[in-house]
Amino acid sequence: MFKKLIKNKKFLFYTAAVAVVLAIMVGVFLNEGFFQASSLNLVRRAQVLVSWDDQSQTVTGTFAVLNPPPAPDPSITLTASQTSITYGDSVTLNWTVKHVKSCSSSHLGSFAISTATNSESGNKSDNPTAKTTYKIDCDGDPTATNPHTSQSITVTVEPKVTLAANPTTIISGNSSKLTWILSPDVKSCTRTGSGFTSTSISSGNQDVSPTAATTTNFNYNLTCKNNDDISNSAEAIITVNPAPPSPPTPPTPPTPPAPLPNSADEVFTQNSANNKADIIWVVDNSGSMYDDQDALKDNAAAFINNLTDPNNKIDYKIGITTVKNGGAEANTDGLFVGAYPILDPNYLTVSNIINYFKSNVLVGISQSVEQGLVAAAKAAENGSVSAPQKWGTTINKNYGFLRSDAWLIAIIVSDENDQSCGSTMSYINRLRALKANPKKVVIDVVVDTSRTTRPSNINDSVNPNCGTTSDTLGSDRYQQAATETGGLIASIFNSTGTIANYQKIMDLISNNIADLASSFTLKNKPIVSTIKVTVNGTVIAQGDNGWTYNELKQAIVFVGSFVPPSGATIHVTYNY
Repeated sequence: MFKKLIKNKKFLFYTAAVAVVLAIMVGVFLNEGFFQASSLNLVRRAQVLVSWDDQSQTVTGTFAVLNPPPAPDPSITLTASQTSITYGDSVTLNWTVKHVKSCSSSHLGSFAISTATNSESGNKSDNPTAKTTYKIDCDGDPTATNPHTSQSITVTVEPKVTLAANPTTIISGNSSKLTWILSPDVKSCTRTGSGFTSTSISSGNQDVSPTAATTTNFNYNLTCKNNDDISNSAEAIITVNPAPPSPPTPPTPPTPPAPLPNSADEVFTQNSANNKADIIWVVDNSGSMYDDQDALKDNAAAFINNLTDPNNKIDYKIGITTVKNGGAEANTDGLFVGAYPILDPNYLTVSNIINYFKSNVLVGISQSVEQGLVAAAKAAENGSVSAPQKWGTTINKNYGFLRSDAWLIAIIVSDENDQSCGSTMSYINRLRALKANPKKVVIDVVVDTSRTTRPSNINDSVNPNCGTTSDTLGSDRYQQAATETGGLIASIFNSTGTIANYQKIMDLISNNIADLASSFTLKNKPIVSTIKVTVNGTVIAQGDNGWTYNELKQAIVFVGSFVPPSGATIHVTYNY
């Protein structure tokens, strides 16, 4: 039968026609791409004329051509750590791009797209000084449904505005100085408050003299805009007390009565000795303290100028040291740094002291074990000798620093806990042992007040974590030292966990030092109700506008308009 079919020309004719159509279909498939059952999207028809001897026939075939699926669309993810910042702060941008061939950006730098994965992830920290839009544009495979895409995010920048008054409480008719600091992007400012008339749009100051018949709070406000019309404000409050009546002509001072048993009769003179302050800065030199050292440098001028201010003039010396070198206590711990290790206005100009302070306070970031209390004690002990010492090749740069009649102020700046080996009280006692009056020792601390660790006691004989890095969180030991000596406790971080306002901190410290001129330390712990105070024979009342008793410093502290003038005689009697 097969032989018959072969001889059948009609059969052979149609067989050839079908073969030709199939060949055409195969060619179209090769040209158009192989098909998938889910993507029939093109219908083709083909006609073939087949001749066989005297026979001919046109054969028509219909078939589907299937295209491959489109490439995936490109995608972009772009985020910012915050979309609104204050001038001088930074923002971190994070991005991921996928299914891309190439990308370009605004304010984010160049993109090196991986040819293996057609993707890229990255981040960038930026400090925009004005409103900034960060944008990424990407192109994907041309066969994608949406081959181009873009993503953007805008970060707004508020101007930085600070306003402070000094002093914050005055007597009616006296003046207070308003001081403001503005970032350079400020273009306009408005001010409210009695006598606040300055038109400056840069940092500056102005004296104001609000008056009041009764105690009144005066609010001062400074609101400034930048070129993007974004504003920020700051406020200062001045409390004005009414002027006291003119004091009567003081009577001739009576002859002091003979002291009774368990009574004391002490006489002080308001003189330069009460203005003396030997100031030791102990600055953490660990790896996390780079920004804090810069902040101390940037605010050095304000700190020194406040001490030198005619109204606060302090006879000071300044030395700067680190949180020691770790390990066992050594003679060389607490040595002052810098080409001029002792900054003394009797030998250096104020401008030179400011410049050397800026240089000396950059103590480096190489340390991992912080022992600030040891460093403070050793710095003072090395400064108590009058002649130079030498340990091997190291010379004691601190000699001659400590004065017997001066206040001893230790200022410790650290973002980690103290890892000194002895008890907190043992280091306070070492400092007090150097003074004829042990109450003239004050420890101020700028530390991390947000975290706490193991409970500890100021009289612990041994710190179990001494000389190690296992007790770095918190600041319980430093805060104990400040509380025991009546010192300041300031946070090294602000409420958002970033670096604190060092201008405010250094103002507080310098003002506290200046206040020592109005403080007179008693030899005995008095019965407060028995204290009687006269200045040049005039009885001064106890209260917010007279004198108060500071229990920690065991001192009479004058406040308000009753701070004794230079040369005044202060007479204090009390039972104890």
